[in-house]
Amino acid sequence: MWLLCASLLEQTAIAQSAQSASTTGTLVIVRTARDASIVTRVRTELAGSAFEIVEIDAGPGTARAALEQIAAEYGASAVMRVRSEPASVEVWSRSVASDAQGTIDLVTVPDGETHEDEVLALRAVETLRARSLTLAPAPSARAAQKPEPVASTAQPAAETDVPEPDEPAPITPQLWLELAPAIVLSPSELGPQLGGLLGARAQLSSLVSMAGFAFVPLWREDLEAVEGSAHVATWLLGAAIDAQLRTRPWQLSGGAGIASVLTQMSGSASAPFEGDDVLKTSAAPFLHGSLQLELGASVRACLRALIGFAAPAVVVRFEDRDIASWGRPFALLSLGVELPLTRL
Repeated sequence: MWLLCASLLEQTAIAQSAQSASTTGTLVIVRTARDASIVTRVRTELAGSAFEIVEIDAGPGTARAALEQIAAEYGASAVMRVRSEPASVEVWSRSVASDAQGTIDLVTVPDGETHEDEVLALRAVETLRARSLTLAPAPSARAAQKPEPVASTAQPAAETDVPEPDEPAPITPQLWLELAPAIVLSPSELGPQLGGLLGARAQLSSLVSMAGFAFVPLWREDLEAVEGSAHVATWLLGAAIDAQLRTRPWQLSGGAGIASVLTQMSGSASAPFEGDDVLKTSAAPFLHGSLQLELGASVRACLRALIGFAAPAVVVRFEDRDIASWGRPFALLSLGVELPLTRL
């Protein structure tokens, strides 16, 4: 008998807890792949509100479950789930506890939006506000107020037109930094050059950006002949304008630009010749493309390919004869990461 009473008391407590959660504003967030930045921004926007936020993993039972079923299971007044293709947020909500069916809103962003995650999070929170859910500060953060008398008879909420969420402020461009190991190739007597690539990109709009880069070789190539030997190293400094095509989490970029080719040559000559140190420069128009993949926290993996044509070609000369030429054409390949620096 004692065990039966304890079981009944436990079930009664669970029922009361679920009913309390439904009236105090519980938000259930169904976690999915690559939703970290959206969920973080939603939590920031709702900090200090009366919402109790509960996160659950999108397992086999919740990945495709109806949001109202999840709400009923957790006694929630709102449920949120991020979808990756297309980029959107499902928001289920109800403004009164008696509304079991609730309302579902699908929050999206325009195609080509540079900062999808931030805009999606802001629009999802605005949707909750538009549905008249409790977003006021929690009682502990407010001054003590005289409690309002409770009406003896519950009245159904009047149906009103739900205003559309306000359009978010336009997102300003960003400055990105690229770091990558790279290799430069050219069909010549000089072998491949391994080095580091440092790049910067200014996002002018959702479709256009300007970029600059520098390639620094790790070592110098050695050339030997009867006249002596030479150490050769080539640096590249370039700038380009690019167009982007983005389908989250991928982004494809392509463009054209101009580079300055700086070739440092230092040699030692056999008698009776004399060695000398020479810096040669030439211009190199180029075409390039890149493929980027979002890794999370605004970090992207970046695969880049470039092909150019040095004019004039870089020529290594020993006395009166050419030993090697370089740059007609040349190619650069790199694989690294792209990091956001700041907004312009």
